[in-house]
Amino acid sequence: MSVDVETYKKNVKILMVPIPGTEIRHPKGGFAEGTLFWLHTFGMGQYDRPEIEMYNVPALFLADAAQHINHWAYYSIDNEIKAGENIQSGNSPLRPLFTMDESPNEHDYWGEVPCLRIVLEAVLFQCARCGECEGHGDDKMVH
Repeated sequence: MSVDVETYKKNVKILMVPIPGTEIRHPKGGFAEGTLFWLHTFGMGQYDRPEIEMYNVPALFLADAAQHINHWAYYSIDNEIKAGENIQSGNSPLRPLFTMDESPNEHDYWGEVPCLRIVLEAVLFQCARCGECEGHGDDKMVH
């Protein structure tokens, strides 16, 4: 199945919900950086794909987390992603390695709707110069 980006944006939304008990109010309104959020898609079922979520996301990283969710949700429409798969994002020296897990559905939000949770497993470090080694110490390449 294929869908263009504009149609995807019209049909799939990313919801950001503060996790109860973690809310820290900012004196000027809204939530402070220490607040944790639950982010998830809404609308993937129309493409016969599971919803995608991230849990315990610090407020500081909301925009980046939403970008990852959007990327993997859109990608999953054409390329089915299953629980247990490792996925990588980014093309920089610091690359996050994620695992797609079945959602534990802590708050019984999903009911029978399938959902995959993106879990940060590790951050992979690569050489900024060549992207293939662990560094260039003393002008020697370590490949």
